[in-house]
Amino acid sequence: MSDAPQEPAPDAASAASPGALESSASGVVAGEPAPGDGSCALAPGAGFLPRLKEFALFAALAVLLTWPLAWSPDQAVARRGDYFVNTWNFWWMHEAVVEQGISPFETQALHWPRGVDLARHTLSPGNALLGGELSQLGSPHDAFKWLLLLHMTLAGFAMCQLARELTGCRAGAILAGVLYAHAPFHLYYFAQLNLGSMEGLPLAVWAMVCCWRRGGAGRMLGVALSAAWLAATSEYYLVYAGGLGALLVLGGKWWSPETPWLTGAKRLVGAGVAAAAAVALVAWPLISAMLSGAGAGDAASESGRAAMRSNDLLGFLWKGPPEEWLVSWPTMLGWSTLLFLALGWRGLFKQSYWLVLALVFLVMSLGPTLSIGGESTGSALPSAALVDLPLFSMLRKPDRFLLLVQFCVAILLASCWGTWSRRSGPGRPHRVFMAGAVLLMALEFAPAPVRTFDVSPSEAIELLAVERDVQGVVHLPVLGGSQEARVNHLATVHGHPVAQGYVTDLALGPEQRAATDAWQAAEAQLARGRVAALRAQMQASRVNIVVLHKLVPRKRAALEGPKGVIWAPFCFAREELMHVRQWGHLEERTRGAGQVQALQGTLEAAFGAAILEDEVVAVYRG
Repeated sequence: MSDAPQEPAPDAASAASPGALESSASGVVAGEPAPGDGSCALAPGAGFLPRLKEFALFAALAVLLTWPLAWSPDQAVARRGDYFVNTWNFWWMHEAVVEQGISPFETQALHWPRGVDLARHTLSPGNALLGGELSQLGSPHDAFKWLLLLHMTLAGFAMCQLARELTGCRAGAILAGVLYAHAPFHLYYFAQLNLGSMEGLPLAVWAMVCCWRRGGAGRMLGVALSAAWLAATSEYYLVYAGGLGALLVLGGKWWSPETPWLTGAKRLVGAGVAAAAAVALVAWPLISAMLSGAGAGDAASESGRAAMRSNDLLGFLWKGPPEEWLVSWPTMLGWSTLLFLALGWRGLFKQSYWLVLALVFLVMSLGPTLSIGGESTGSALPSAALVDLPLFSMLRKPDRFLLLVQFCVAILLASCWGTWSRRSGPGRPHRVFMAGAVLLMALEFAPAPVRTFDVSPSEAIELLAVERDVQGVVHLPVLGGSQEARVNHLATVHGHPVAQGYVTDLALGPEQRAATDAWQAAEAQLARGRVAALRAQMQASRVNIVVLHKLVPRKRAALEGPKGVIWAPFCFAREELMHVRQWGHLEERTRGAGQVQALQGTLEAAFGAAILEDEVVAVYRG
């Protein structure tokens, strides 16, 4: 951002070179002067160093705004079930791919001995593979944090590149990256790496925009690779990217009038074919499961609950549960964002295509019926007609369309900042203004200091890992659903197959559900002092280790927090909002002493004394 005048646009030859970022195709309005400090243009041929600086900036922001995640060895980011599913994914991907050389898309490590098909499970194989290998360098908790920081860095960097391509404003593009990477939506899904892998969406759209404008095999390859990364990390965002690709074709004359529509359409359709092939290679197990109808009944039931997972006209539905708060749109998108949009409001009309899309996606996020202030009006909305379609039913939660709203608003922010900086004249200290804007947004969105948790397992669970002749393990109580997430965590410590476990509901079939019911029925008999049913179930399931837990997960009481709609900037409400998303809806409580003694007495009479025991668990060999 020097005071040198803007360099002339590159010639046709340089515009056709793969990877070049030309200001002539960046969307700068013809006839309007560039800013005096060059902050809204990247000089041709000088792309690597500025991009390297931008990457370093977003990496520094990721570390600082989430401190002390970068320096909290072996501490967990969350205690909720989604988090432990991710750390189990790490363990299983390393075990299957690296240690055993088998397909990771089915396992007997959970729901032993029947196992479970993981094609519909949220495995996020790209994240799981990276996390599994990074876990060898530290712990699964360290690997999760490293990946989280990497995704935040890449999300900001990728959006910065896309926003500059569309608007021509480098400073505005940096602000767009800060908004996209650090707005509260990302923090809402802090414990879910698949939904935290937000960089794939702007990477894919950036590749599609460049392909539309300039074509070339390299840019087509970029579209295919970004689609493959989306398939490997988040199928939700892959669907979003596909939808945005279709919308780019339909609105090509609107958002890119300088490119002949037929030329751009041919380029992007060709890239789409390459992307489809790449996705098929990466995500064939998921595609095959969808085509075969696996989990169809569960998908249909999801559509009936869509209204419970929809936003409100006033804001985003921030659910714990048991908390259920409405976080206003200004808080979710940022009051500082609204300020910068207002400063350069004419930029909204220069990117009117993205303004319209933002409004469309906002309506989609409201779900099938309109709610205002937490009360349903009963009025049907457009998504009511789409919720049962195959791809839309896979998305499951309308509230996640907020990411697309945030995506579009980030582009609008870059455009508005560029408009304001051009109108402010060459004498303004643009660097100071930009640094102040980044600082203001960072202070508003920062969750630091981020709480971390010690989730070290008991000594008896660690010693179970070295026990020999273990066929399978059942953890009592058998609870089902997300309450079994702690079993996933403990299974990664002792390394033995378990008779239960937490996977995405869509991955469970009738056999797994029936087995859970059988274990619970046997446990109910055990509570009455009868062990025959437990013995029979252990024999049928090839289980010879029983782990009796003295602590059980129970639904926690609601936290005291803000009332009604939260209008304050996120920094003033972040502590309560982050806590409910990190902690989850369960907490472990001690069983009654008499109940534990009775259960231990029955198990000891049947199997002998515990082979391992501490204050948390007692382990019996059956």
